[in-house]
Amino acid sequence: MSASRAKGCEYPAVVVYGFGATAAGAQLNLDIVAELESDDALSGNRSLALQYFINRLYVAVSRPKRRLIIVDTVEGFDRLWKSALDQSLEATVLGRIRNGKEIWADQIEGATAGKAEELTRETAGDPFENANAFEEEGLARRDDFLMMQAAQAYRSAGHQLKAQECRARAFEFDGSLLEAGEHFFDAGFAKDGVRCLWRAGAEGRKSLRRRVGEFPSIRNDIEYQWAASLEGTLAAPDVVTLLQTLAGRFDSDAAFAEASAGDDVWSRAFEALLRKALPDPLVWADGRASQIAQIIDGLRERGLRVPADVVASVYFKAERFAEAVSQWESSGGTRPPEYLRAKAASEPYPQRLTALSKLGLDAEMLRDYEAHPDVQLSREQAGTLVDALGKAGRVDEAADLAWVNGTADELLTLAKASREQDRPDADALLDAGLQLLVAEGRWDPVVNFLASQRFTPSREWTHDATRKWIEARRPQLHHALVRALARSERLPDGPTHVQRQMTEFVKGVVASHGSRWKANVSVAEAGAALERAGRFVDAIAFYERVGEDGASDAEKMFAWTRWVVCKDRQAQHELSQGGKKKVEAIRRDIKRVQNELRIGPVGELGRFPQLSPLTLRQPTTTSDTSTNAAPTPPRQLTTEVVAAPLDETGTATVGPFKIEVSRKAGRINITNTQSLEMAFFREADGTCGGEGHFTRDESGSWTSDEWDMTLTRDRSPKATSVTVAVRRLGLAIVVRMEEATPPTV
Repeated sequence: MSASRAKGCEYPAVVVYGFGATAAGAQLNLDIVAELESDDALSGNRSLALQYFINRLYVAVSRPKRRLIIVDTVEGFDRLWKSALDQSLEATVLGRIRNGKEIWADQIEGATAGKAEELTRETAGDPFENANAFEEEGLARRDDFLMMQAAQAYRSAGHQLKAQECRARAFEFDGSLLEAGEHFFDAGFAKDGVRCLWRAGAEGRKSLRRRVGEFPSIRNDIEYQWAASLEGTLAAPDVVTLLQTLAGRFDSDAAFAEASAGDDVWSRAFEALLRKALPDPLVWADGRASQIAQIIDGLRERGLRVPADVVASVYFKAERFAEAVSQWESSGGTRPPEYLRAKAASEPYPQRLTALSKLGLDAEMLRDYEAHPDVQLSREQAGTLVDALGKAGRVDEAADLAWVNGTADELLTLAKASREQDRPDADALLDAGLQLLVAEGRWDPVVNFLASQRFTPSREWTHDATRKWIEARRPQLHHALVRALARSERLPDGPTHVQRQMTEFVKGVVASHGSRWKANVSVAEAGAALERAGRFVDAIAFYERVGEDGASDAEKMFAWTRWVVCKDRQAQHELSQGGKKKVEAIRRDIKRVQNELRIGPVGELGRFPQLSPLTLRQPTTTSDTSTNAAPTPPRQLTTEVVAAPLDETGTATVGPFKIEVSRKAGRINITNTQSLEMAFFREADGTCGGEGHFTRDESGSWTSDEWDMTLTRDRSPKATSVTVAVRRLGLAIVVRMEEATPPTV
């Protein structure tokens, strides 16, 4: 029968079927609670449809005299009938009606779930009996729906207190602990209310504090005591008391201990208490820090979980530094400043240096260093000490430590600071810092220096004063770099582009300055640098030139010995390329030189030249004594008649210089056989040009500092002569340009 046909009729029992499903359908899409909570007006068409639906619903539910039975889909119950099944939603509906609670609250009876067999009965079963059945099954299954039905049934039976209890348990089973606790207290079940509000977190603890006025007995409950301290004022002694009380409860109540260890409620409260207590220094005074740490150990053993960073902070307060460090490191989070203090306090020397440095405790670092002068340091540890020594003004000690431990950055920082303070050792520290970069295989700043002629290992080196200092020291830095490359263990295995750049750099040094480079770099060092760069062809050419024009027999012998090694490398390379004929020719050349100079087997000659180690205070000292003749004092120029006279053209040799004369052209050509650079002198106008960088002085003489040479023209009535003097050799050649007489040397 439709609702329209039933209008005006009454029946003992009425079944209302499918109204909720209709409300949830596409035409209405009605959620009655959502509509009541919304202030948005319905459209005209939808409003008219809803009015028609409500009129039909009213007719249907107002027909029974004794029983109304609702049959619907799950969605239908949820969309339309849930306010009849849930008392809290009932209150929401009444709240949307003017004076709804005052007028209707006592007139409303909630619906309860029924059974299929009850459909044939004209009267409902005993509501109290139904309530008991719902409650028993709901408790057994911990089912919030059944407990809510029990609450509705008890309400229908007039048992309001029991209805509140069942409603509270429904909320508890649903996980709505705050609502459960409030309903338990409203029903007078204080113990259950304490349990639920405690487990509801911070909001529950606040509610628990409010309930103490109504239920003063809960002051004795441990949950209330903790809630009062967590949400109120925490006195210094309270922390120990609360922790001791909790530990005692764990020891005396096995069921409580088991439940708490398996539930994180107490763990969260434990964490909250400690986090609240940590900033208060009074909590940790008078020995309480150690006491709290010991109690925490026991509670953690009993299964309470606390974040590692909180435990670490407590251990730090108790001066259990090693354990604090371990906890902080296991936490995986951001480490506070106390972590470094704990690390410094717990680790031995020198491991603690890093932590002390980060804390800025330089004085303590230096005391440790002075107490352990012979302890070996890592690079990082040495670097922190170098910084501390430099800040303390102990630059010499800092530089020595940086040099020994290979800390280039710190040594360069010292060099820059020394320059700014006008210390005399700034230049030496700069050279040494560059050499340490090479020793560490840090090629980027070195390559950038050679490419741009600007040395910028860090941003601080871009300032104008520093840049000008580097520019003025460029030749010395070049020499220091060659000496470092000669000893670099990393260069032979370095990147190919680095080896190529270093080779070109070394070739440029030994070619562009005549023989002056030998005052700062030995032949052995230049050759070793070329060899370590891996370009054996360039090394061979260098050694051949030295072997022919070396300044001493020892220098020449060294050059030919290393030539043999480099030629052997060339032979191995050609062999790998399949060039057997080339290999045979190279082997013959090697054998010839070995026989003529009595040079031993290649395997006994060493992979690279053996050089003495560099030193900090003399990073650009002259050459290795193993490959250079001992320095001799300057000699006076001497002259000697050459037996063979010169014709219109002639050639003479002075040291590494080849001098060619043409009287007819009135010209003298001078070739540096080491660098293959050439200069010329014209007799007609007395000018000098070409390479060698000759400059004219006030007397009219031409001087080259690179070649250490002076050209002087002497014009007399009888003849014109040009004196070519090589000052470092103490020799000069005098060429008379207008008479066919022998030159003198």
